[in-house]
Amino acid sequence: REVAGMAAVANATNGAEGIDERISPEEMHNYCKRPAEHFDPARDLVVLVADGAIVGYGWTGWTDTNDGIREYRVSGYIHPDWQHRGAGHRLLAWLEERARALATERPGEAAGFYATWSPEQRTAKRALISGAGYQPVRTFYEMRRWPVFRVRETPPPGRGAVRPIGTEPPARRRRVHPGHEAFRD
Repeated sequence: REVAGMAAVANATNGAEGIDERISPEEMHNYCKRPAEHFDPARDLVVLVADGAIVGYGWTGWTDTNDGIREYRVSGYIHPDWQHRGAGHRLLAWLEERARALATERPGEAAGFYATWSPEQRTAKRALISGAGYQPVRTFYEMRRWPVFRVRETPPPGRGAVRPIGTEPPARRRRVHPGHEAFRD
């Protein structure tokens, strides 16, 4: 029941804000069923209920960035009918409190900051987080090229080739390391 309600809240929020992304209850269940070192749904996920219905939910977790910072990531959704009524403030307060608890579980490992993300269309969330003191530190762009069926394949330059890299740890490091190097500054 919870995963269906959570998926409905996310989809209603995305739909009201013109965001194409949708999630099924099955996808939500898959996300919520696997505890990990950085996120355990039993302790890091909360739902907001009003009149017996889920009206919002949020989660927190942490990650160490490649620049030596620990981000305590907080995020969530509030159903459009419940936005601007205090639910977002209550949710954010819970998420930040949980992030502080996570920080005390691993003291001294890295400097820690709250972090979240939001598309420009998510105006209610952006107002909430900026009002709470969050400031932009990175910007991402989603780019599209249409129509897909007219994309001409271009061969790699020189003697290059396209091939699978593999999934063993050395191959994963080779795949990730260039990205770290490219964004080091």
